[in-house]
Parts: sequence; structure tokens; C-alpha cells
Amino acid sequence: MEKRILQLTLEKFVISVFGVVVSVSLVFGQVAASKTASTTAPGTATKPAPANPNLVVLQEAGVQYEIPQGWRTQSHKDALQITSPDGGVSIIIGLAVNDNTEAMIAGLKEYLKKDYQNFKAGSDLQKETINELRAVIENGSGETSEGVMEWNIVMLVGGKRPVIAFTVAEQKAFRNSQGDYIKLVQSIKKVN
Repeated sequence: MEKRILQLTLEKFVISVFGVVVSVSLVFGQVAASKTASTTAPGTATKPAPANPNLVVLQEAGVQYEIPQGWRTQSHKDALQITSPDGGVSIIIGLAVNDNTEAMIAGLKEYLKKDYQNFKAGSDLQKETINELRAVIENGSGETSEGVMEWNIVMLVGGKRPVIAFTVAEQKAFRNSQGDYIKLVQSIKKVN
């Protein structure tokens, strides 16, 4: 049931943020619909990365990142969904519709409030730099009938176009996958 709640949250997010109609289900653990990491990022031209098949290049944004070993990907029109091996953590990365980071994050938080009880968000937006990209970050959690879910929204500005990364995770699964998640975030950088 909890994975179904993850699924619904991510389906709605992809539709509302990236403006796509999702015709396939975002069912976690559905191996047939998932595949291992590749260099294909939806909505953009990519450069093959023969030395590293887990490297994704978003040409329109001028950024790249590396998918953790063993994580699955699923392409959508304007985004790539990356799911942990156990299906408990899912990240959607794609081009942001505009560069008004704070307004976009505020809108997404309002959207998330509809799906979670006891919705909690950080008191202030975090502002950091990740490999020369300006990052605006919001973290929070909420409860479902199945337990606590954690969420994270990151807007990255400084490439050719802004990029948004949205993460939804079961609390325990996030703790188990935190090392891989941190490696993915630290791998995001401008394309040379």
C-alpha cells in the first residue's frame, strides 16, 4: 500500500510539474517497466558516455549526473524517474518549467499538502552550491495511512536551463539508500 502512495504522489507530480500525460504506471518494483541506468534523458539530446553507462547528460540544461549502481530508471516525456533497488526511494529529475525557484517550490509544497496528513516542511529554504550550480532545497515529511513519507525538492540553477529534482521516499528506505542518494546529488554538475 505504501508503494502505491509513492506511485500516486509521483504520478501527480510528473503530470503537474513536467506537464506530461503519463500513460504508463509508475509502479515501483515493476521490473518489466523499469530498466537499468542509461545515458538517455528524456526531452533532451544526449551524448553517449561509453566509459560510464550510468552517466546521464541533460544537454538542454547543460548538466550531468550519475545514477547509482543497481538503481532503475524509467523515462517520461520531460523527466527521468530513478528508483532505488528496493523501490522505496524514487527521484524524478527533469527540466524546470521556469527559473522562479522559490515560487515553484512553494507551489509544489501546496500540492503535496493535499496528499499528506501532518505535512511538515523545513522552516526556511536551504540555499547551497552544488558543483557550481545554485541549489534551492526544501525538505519535509508527511503521514499516509501506511506511515511516514519523506520528500525533497531541489531546484538547480546555473546551467543552460534550471533543473528540478523531486524525491519521495519511505522513511526507512530513505535511510537505507541515503549513501547512494548523496552520491547522486554530489555527481550533479555542469557539462564540460
